[in-house]
Amino acid sequence: MKKSISIILAVAMCITLLAACGSGGNNGSSSSSSPNNSSNASNSQSNSSVSPSSGGNVGNAGSGNETVQSSGNSIAADHPILGTWIAYTADIFGDETDIRSFYAQGATLELKANGECTTIFNGNDAKGSWTMSGSTLSYNIGGAEYAGSYESDVVMFEVLDDIFLYFTKDGNPPAGGGAISTTDFGPSIGERAIGHDWWDGHWYGSFYLYDGNEAYEDEIGYYDDLYAVIDVTTSGRAIMYIWTDSMSLGTVHLDITISEDGQFHQALAVGGDLFNEDVKQGEWLIMPTVSRYANMIEIDQIFADIDGDWFKYEILLRPWGMDWDDVPDYDQPYWYEDWYLGIMHLPMLDVLTDLGTLHPELY
Repeated sequence: MKKSISIILAVAMCITLLAACGSGGNNGSSSSSSPNNSSNASNSQSNSSVSPSSGGNVGNAGSGNETVQSSGNSIAADHPILGTWIAYTADIFGDETDIRSFYAQGATLELKANGECTTIFNGNDAKGSWTMSGSTLSYNIGGAEYAGSYESDVVMFEVLDDIFLYFTKDGNPPAGGGAISTTDFGPSIGERAIGHDWWDGHWYGSFYLYDGNEAYEDEIGYYDDLYAVIDVTTSGRAIMYIWTDSMSLGTVHLDITISEDGQFHQALAVGGDLFNEDVKQGEWLIMPTVSRYANMIEIDQIFADIDGDWFKYEILLRPWGMDWDDVPDYDQPYWYEDWYLGIMHLPMLDVLTDLGTLHPELY
C-alpha cells in the first residue's frame, strides 16, 4: 500500500495547516531547489543502520563457578565483564575526546549476569538486554540494537555510526592506552556563541525526503520549507516544535550538553513524537560543531513506521533572521529567495501566525 507522509501527519495531528506562498511540499528537483541527498558525517545516523553481531540470550547465573550461557559460550558468573563500567572517552568520527566533552554528566553501563543491562548516559537511564559472542557484544536498549565489543578489559558501545564510547571499570584509560588526543571539531559556529542560548529560539530551513521503500516511493522528492521553535530550560533540557508549511512533524525533547571548555556542544533526542511515532532515545544526535555550515542544525535520518516501511530524510535549520548566502543553492530552503529574504527581519511567529502555518501546539 502506498503511503503519504502528509496524510499520515495531518491525521495524526488532527489539523491541516494552510500553505504559505503557494508551497506545502514540492516534489521533483531543479538546480535551485533540490538539496544534496548525500549523507554527511556530521549528521545524525539511524540506530537501525547499526548491525551488531547476533547472539543467543544470556541465561540466569547463580554463584561460585556457575556459568552464564551467551551465544553457546560458557561465561563464569564471576566473569570480569559483569558489573558496572564507566566511560572514559568518546571516539567521534575517528577523533577521541574526554567523555565529559561528549556527555557532561558522564556515562555508565551495567552488564548483569541475567542478560539485563542498564545505561546511564548524561544522567538519562535506560534498561535493556545484552549478549556476547566471543569479543562481540550486542545491546538492545529500548528496542534499538547497538554494537559493541569487549577486549583487554575495555568495553565499547557504538551509540551511533562512527561514534563509540569506551568504558573501563574505574573510568580511567587502560594501562598503556596513551593520552587522549586533542580533537578538532570542525568549523566554528561564527557569531553565535556556544551555549544554551545558541539553541534557544526560532529556526528556519528545509525538510527533504530523499529515499524510501515502495510504500513511500510517491513521496520521494518531497521538499518543503521547515520551521522550529526550541525552548531551552536552565537545566539544558529543551522542547523542539518542528513543522513545515503544510504539516506538523512533531515535538521532540532534547538534552543539550555543553563541554566545560566551551569547544563542543550537542543535543540528544530523549523523547517526544515524530511522524506520529514515539521518539527513541538517541534517535537524533545533533552536533553543530561538526556541521558543513556555520550556525546550522543538520539531521540525516531514517524513519521506520510500525509496519516496517521506511523513508530517509534530511533536515537543515538555521536561526531565523540569518541569511544562507554561504550555503549552495541545492541546500537552501525552497522559498528562501522568493519569500524568506523579504521577511526575515520580521518576528517569525508573527509572520507564520498571519499565514496560519504555526505548529498546532503554539496557537
